[in-house]
Amino acid sequence: LVVSFIILLFPSKLGVPPAFKREFPVSDMLNLRHDQRMIAQQIESRLRKHLISEGIIMGAIINAYAESRLNPRAVGPGNTHGVFQLLPSGLGHDMTIDQMYNVNASVDRVVVAIKKSKKMMKAGQSEVDLENIVKVFCAEIERPKDKQLRAMERAALFRKLIKNKGKSL
Repeated sequence: LVVSFIILLFPSKLGVPPAFKREFPVSDMLNLRHDQRMIAQQIESRLRKHLISEGIIMGAIINAYAESRLNPRAVGPGNTHGVFQLLPSGLGHDMTIDQMYNVNASVDRVVVAIKKSKKMMKAGQSEVDLENIVKVFCAEIERPKDKQLRAMERAALFRKLIKNKGKSL
């Protein structure tokens, strides 16, 4: 199973022929409804354009799922909006509500936070430990009040959504 995940995430490093490469390897690893998969693929595609690693892409998608169930029109408590539940006084500052609902605009804003976070960038280099990257993304980018508890919940969500659950990475 570990080899399968490595092939999904790093086909070029293993010399996997282009015909076997998946367009959305991270999104394809998750059990999602069709509408959620479309948003996950949009997030993955946009993050790839910013040259974000597969591990961080996984962290972003899992956290977006936890925040909004991958619903770009979600409105949450405390005036949070969009797929990442951006807060106008936080990461969503200087964004209109419509921009927060726009997946690409939200991803672009999240990318700024990712690239500013040394912990996030360092975690993204250790691609094999996806569960840890999900936790770091929660603590460093989402920044909930109870970081440790929320990070553990995101790790559990990752284990729930990953295909072939019950098997270790």
